[in-house]
Amino acid sequence: MNKRKIILAAADLILAVVLICQIAFRTKEKVQIFTIDEDITRLEITTSTENIVLNRFNALWHVNENKYIGDPATCESLVDLVSSIRVIDSVAKTDNEAELSKYNLQDGKAVVVKVYNGDKLLRTVYVGKNTSSQYQNYLRIDNGNEVYLAQGNFIDDFDTTTDRVRSHTVWAVDSFDITSIKQTSEDGSVLTVSFKDGAWSIGGADINLDNTKAETWAKTLSTITAIHWLPDNSVLPGKKIYEYEITCKEKTILLDVYSAYDVEAGYDTYFGVSSESPSPFELSSYFIGKLPRTPEELAMDQ
Repeated sequence: MNKRKIILAAADLILAVVLICQIAFRTKEKVQIFTIDEDITRLEITTSTENIVLNRFNALWHVNENKYIGDPATCESLVDLVSSIRVIDSVAKTDNEAELSKYNLQDGKAVVVKVYNGDKLLRTVYVGKNTSSQYQNYLRIDNGNEVYLAQGNFIDDFDTTTDRVRSHTVWAVDSFDITSIKQTSEDGSVLTVSFKDGAWSIGGADINLDNTKAETWAKTLSTITAIHWLPDNSVLPGKKIYEYEITCKEKTILLDVYSAYDVEAGYDTYFGVSSESPSPFELSSYFIGKLPRTPEELAMDQ
């Protein structure tokens, strides 16, 4: 390669480096980060179907004016999203509803998120649609007319429901605090086990109780998780198959279990009503399968 070609190649390389640096610098110039430094204690989320209010009291999040307990991980992730919004670009400046509709940011379509510290409004975020990559979202922030392209999939997280932000734990107690379990089946038969003086005993059945099986039953009933919540005061389908009275050291928990055949799915579905929650809920068939039905299932193996 002669000297002239070497000089031209070097010049091309320098120009390429300069161009890359300019692109990187311009991209960096466009990036903005909208942060909130104050403590966030309240989120108000308005979707097309419902209004959801999250309030934090001490370490717990409460949903819809303290009616339900929020799922900690879900609530904190929503707070993280609005605490630091990384904007990649400003794609439009408009208040025109027709223009905003291109981004699903028009009135009635955008998800509106209001962020508070106590009663102080810190920020309002209008969430539109995401891009085809699913990792970027169109937003408007506060009262500005700019449409931003932000990092993250805000719409999937904020276009949510009360059921999704609630904790799905119906109750959780230490199994060692359970002192008795009374199960009444739909045929009226009653199965009762009690714990006293370091051992389990069974009432109303002439069997040799397996202490380990009784302990397993107590562990099964110590924590109940809902697949999803039903609206308060829902009339449950199907028929009641079990009634439970679970006596603990500090309280007594009541649970009614219902079974209904789902024609479309082709199998039974299960629902519960408990003294521990104002809302009915769906239970998993796996949980139902772990419940003993007869005294013989708790007997010692021969």
